[in-house]
Amino acid sequence: MIKRATDYLVEQFKELGFKVMRYDSYSSKSVYLKLDDGVVGTLRISDHKGKKHLRYKYNLTKGSYRYKRDDKGVVRYYFPMQDINLLVEKVVYDRKVLIDKYGQDQYAKFMVNNRNKGRGSKGFWTQAKYV
Repeated sequence: MIKRATDYLVEQFKELGFKVMRYDSYSSKSVYLKLDDGVVGTLRISDHKGKKHLRYKYNLTKGSYRYKRDDKGVVRYYFPMQDINLLVEKVVYDRKVLIDKYGQDQYAKFMVNNRNKGRGSKGFWTQAKYV
């Protein structure tokens, strides 16, 4: 189920013009998608709750229910698998809000800045691949 959901999301986001990075966890079935170099956020797709110290903006979790919560100033969104298309709509809407607020050129600069900052950091940026 995780693989099918991930493949579907990658296909949808790429068709919608997102730049997608993918990281598959070594220790679980979780998959992480960084969208537009993280400017929109990162999506966690999983069959279990995540680690408390990691805060992903979007979460698609088997057996979950739909809700959002403020986690120390970061609003996090949780979707059950059956709401996968609603999740896509939310991400598209959030990107539109950012582009409307900052403009396409500045949004593109945010992407470049995130990519440059990420190159020197451990974890996701060194292990993920553009798909």
